[in-house]
Amino acid sequence: MADGLSQLPTRPGRGGARRGAGRPRGVTDSHPRFPTEVKQSFAELYRTRIDAEAPAILNAVITSAKGRDSRIIVDLLNRLLGRPALALEISGPGGAPVRLQAMTAVVLAQLSEAEFEVIESLNKRLLGAPGLAGAAPVVDVTEDGEQ
Repeated sequence: MADGLSQLPTRPGRGGARRGAGRPRGVTDSHPRFPTEVKQSFAELYRTRIDAEAPAILNAVITSAKGRDSRIIVDLLNRLLGRPALALEISGPGGAPVRLQAMTAVVLAQLSEAEFEVIESLNKRLLGAPGLAGAAPVVDVTEDGEQ
């Protein structure tokens, strides 16, 4: 076997090179691509329309910004300059970690009895799910947020 696969270890169902795997020879692409001429004509039409409509688009953006709607300017700048990375860091007073028990108690206190029962049943179902049992420690929290 000169195809080079005979020296590779094969383990059925574990990925890697296997005899008969992949796309058979001679099979045509089931997703036809656009011909180059169609792509070029579309790009030319797009450039022509953008050149013709750009002044009207910019006037609409400026008018919108003057009307105190800055969302369109922010969106335009995000598209032109690239959207900045969105990151949010939450910390407690003085940079200390946030006490999740207190946050949980506040959120749970705002739930109705029915909503609380739904969350409790989902928790029980997740704890009994295969692969999740014992994955996270179960902590009982009192009403005042203490463990």
